[in-house]
Amino acid sequence: MSIAIRDVSAQDLEALIELNECEVPHVNSVPLSLFEWFAQEAAYFRVARAEGRVVGFLAGLAPAMPHTSQYFRWFRERYSDFIYIDRVVVSPESRRLGVAARLYGDMETTFGERVSMLACEVNLVPRNEPSLRFHARMGFRSIGTLETENGTKQVSLLVKRLAGPARS
Repeated sequence: MSIAIRDVSAQDLEALIELNECEVPHVNSVPLSLFEWFAQEAAYFRVARAEGRVVGFLAGLAPAMPHTSQYFRWFRERYSDFIYIDRVVVSPESRRLGVAARLYGDMETTFGERVSMLACEVNLVPRNEPSLRFHARMGFRSIGTLETENGTKQVSLLVKRLAGPARS
């Protein structure tokens, strides 16, 4: 399968909502307005396309973004030089075909010399084992855990170190 990566366009947003909703509870359900905000404000918001359709997407935020996610805030309170992966979703029929790896590779190429790390969280409760394995293969390491929603949800806080900006 040939995978093309490009910036999200307004025409993609409905397909992204559908992809996202298929992945609840591994990602939270969000309104169209959040995707519109990502399209305007995110440091990185790209889609993967194959065979004429959207098969995945990745949204990444810089620390200065006015985002309310408690996980994003956790990283922002501790680090200043990162891109936070708010969500990555791949269509069920396109999994294990390299779509997420291509998106992450594109993000690393985009930010590898500009920031010192990529950051994200992955569910431990309810457990998202495929995502935990994927992130381990991609070089992410856990730096802690966080319980939310009165202990009904727990996430692993993950980072991947990058080259970052040259120091003088």
